[in-house]
Order: sequence, then structure tokens, then C-alpha cells
Amino acid sequence: LLLSGLVQVWHPLSRFATSLVGATVMDREQRLNAATLVRPPTWDDELLAEGYLKKIRGFAQNRNRYFRLTAEHFAFYARDSGELISHVTRGDIRSINELSATQFEVFTKCSFGASGSSHMVLEAKTPAVARRWIKALATPLNMAYSSEDSLLVEGFLTKLQPFGTGFSRMRFFRLTTSNFAYYDTEGGAMMAQCAVEDIDSVLERGEDGFLIQGKRPFSKSGSAVLTCQCESMLVRDKWLQAFRRLRSFRTTNLSPLAPDLRPVSDHYGSIHKMTGPEIEEPPSEGNRFILNGDL
Repeated sequence: LLLSGLVQVWHPLSRFATSLVGATVMDREQRLNAATLVRPPTWDDELLAEGYLKKIRGFAQNRNRYFRLTAEHFAFYARDSGELISHVTRGDIRSINELSATQFEVFTKCSFGASGSSHMVLEAKTPAVARRWIKALATPLNMAYSSEDSLLVEGFLTKLQPFGTGFSRMRFFRLTTSNFAYYDTEGGAMMAQCAVEDIDSVLERGEDGFLIQGKRPFSKSGSAVLTCQCESMLVRDKWLQAFRRLRSFRTTNLSPLAPDLRPVSDHYGSIHKMTGPEIEEPPSEGNRFILNGDL
């Protein structure tokens, strides 16, 4: 399967237009030290897929990285909600080639990654996940915004069970503009879903968890309450931020600490205070913003 010749097409809907800045030649240290941030890719740039993939680089050099594909960008990070390592625009993707049931390669028109290479081999955990990424990467730029049910956030979370009722299990969750659902695994069978309008509240639980209270039972066990534990507080805040975007039900603050009490490096804790497209805070691990110098 060889998919090439991806052509960038300007989408007419101005509400999705991003305030991108022209490309600047900057080394990695200069980029990370830049002060001005612009809107995150996923704020006005529709999310198509996100999750961990293994970068195949050779013996003892393979690394699991967190990848995020949006309508206009393809980026990877040290971990979920971690430090941005590199990104390219969708228009810079030259071709995608399937290598095996779980591996595929991406060719870009410019360097993509710390090594400066324009070629990257990626491996998914299962054939279903690999097919999902290949399909998402092949989505034409002019079709990326065509879905009425837009993806806001997705990923593995631990579904906590009430004490004495069973074992907690890792499940794959997805939040779209219309539904909150979880699956047995990434690319697997749906186990339960709840329409957004049927969610009554989203509350914090501990430093890295949150609780969904539905208006009616929706989990596989028949409960109207579902508690999820995230990989970290930053990942939890990413999910809460996505829920806040829907603004159709009650949510708590983004963290146990009030925004003014959190360090400026904890960007998720203060993002909801933004009043304009730019803020004057240093970049940090945990934010999904792209620096001016990266664009």
C-alpha cells in the first residue's frame, strides 16, 4: 500500500483557521527556550488520532513515543502530554508505505525528528492499530474537517472498580463531540458509551483520576458512575480540558490546586485563563502547544 502525493487544500471554514507563523530556522535548544506560544494544534486543529507508537531505529535504539495526528499537523512527544520532540505539517507528508501487518513508514519533505531524517519507521501494537493510523494519515486534507462527530481526546485509561466488585482494567477511551465511550482495547470492540448530553458531571478523583457521573446507567456493569485513572496528572488535565470544551455539564477545576497556585510550567493548570490566541509563559513538559519557531 503506497499512499503519496498528499496535497494541502485550504479549508474554507474560517473558524478552524489557525494563526500559524512562518517557518524559522532554529535549533532544538532555541525552540525550547522561545517564550511566545500560539494556540495548540488541537484547539482549532481537529484531532484525527493519538497514541503510542514505537519508533524503529535499530538494535537497542527503538523508542515508544506518543504521536498525535491532527487535520494540519503530525507530531510526536516524549510521552502522553509530555515534551514536544518534533512535528511536521500534513502538507509535508510525502507518502506512507505499509511494511508489514504492524509496521509502516512515513516519508516527509523535511526533517522529522531529532535525527534530522525525513524517513521514519513506526510500529503499532496490533494490525488493527496500524491500519487505523495508516487510514488516518491518508485522510485528504480537505476531508479532515468533514466529520460532524469530531474527536477531542483518546487513549488508554485504567477503569477503576468499586472495592470488592472486581479487578480494575485498562481500557481504551474516546471522547468526541457527541459521545464518551470505552473499548476493550485500541481498535477493539466498544464496551459502553454515553451520549455527551447524558453526562451530568465530571469530577476529579485524586491527583491523576476523574469520575464521570451519568444521568442514567451507561457502563457495562450497569452503573451511572465511572472512575478513570490516568497515566499522570498532566494526562488527567488533558482529559478534563477536553470535557470543558463541550461546556454541557458541570466540571471541577483542572487540578486539586487553584490555577494561581500552580507553577507556570504546569501549563494545563492555567490554560483556561487564556483570553487571546497568545500567552507569555515558557513552554513546559505537559503542554501541547507548538512554538512560533516550530512553524
